[in-house]
Amino acid sequence: MNASLKGFLFKLTKQTTMNNPAIIQKVSVTSSYLPAGNLVATLVPSNGNRKKPDQFASLAHEIRNPLSTMSLAAEMLKAIITNDEQKGFLDMIIRGSRRINDILTDIHSVSGENEMNTGKHSVNQLLDEVLEMAGDKIQLNDITIRKNYAAKDFKIQINRPQILIALTNIVINAIDAMAGVKGILTLVTISTDETCIVQIEDNGCGISEKNLNKIFEPYFTNKPDGLGLGLATTRNILRSNHVGLNVKSTEAKGTNFILRFGENDHDKLLQRKRNVPQLNDTINEFGLRLIDTILHED
Repeated sequence: MNASLKGFLFKLTKQTTMNNPAIIQKVSVTSSYLPAGNLVATLVPSNGNRKKPDQFASLAHEIRNPLSTMSLAAEMLKAIITNDEQKGFLDMIIRGSRRINDILTDIHSVSGENEMNTGKHSVNQLLDEVLEMAGDKIQLNDITIRKNYAAKDFKIQINRPQILIALTNIVINAIDAMAGVKGILTLVTISTDETCIVQIEDNGCGISEKNLNKIFEPYFTNKPDGLGLGLATTRNILRSNHVGLNVKSTEAKGTNFILRFGENDHDKLLQRKRNVPQLNDTINEFGLRLIDTILHED
């Protein structure tokens, strides 16, 4: 992107955000592409501290004003420039703006408490959707994607918008962790008749042993501009959908997120754990070792 175009976009962004400095204090825009789907109802706790829907709608309206200006400017620039690379960057801006607008629409329409809206969905398809939503970030960071899906697809009864948020948070964190290295993001699914294990592995900076137990705490982050809410939200979503979660990480080598789908029948899960706790733990450990063997075999 040439210097004049960069300068124009910088001035445009500065001008539109300066229109309402209060927004900057309340909202941190990240590069994550999160699906809308009752996003606010998912993220905001349903207790006495929850803000009224009209307050969210007012904030959404204020954000949408400068956002529409930025989107229009990007569309106009795309119409007059001829450089394919510059058009590609503008396409990313336009897609990101539309994604934010979808989220704002969801904020405006949310009302009442969040209800579980579940259905049966393909795990493999969910992963592909997440990769598509994070496609711009993957391209900008030159990340190599490796997929090793089970031949037998697995369908699970889940809240689809919520699970997309959780998976996207994990993938975005993996991409951020691979900054400065030749990033490789590996997605593996292993399914049986009753369960499906998903592994999302990166070869990034890894997580120290002392921080590994803190990554799901609200507001804990090592990112300079991070809020520390992504993984906390992810854990809550997975728990509410009865998806098992385990994380393995080694500093300077990478991180593995292992998810176990198919445990959504909570009553049966608790009964199974009460009846055969040792056998259940052994099966889980065997599954994790099997994944490691498949991924790292010579």
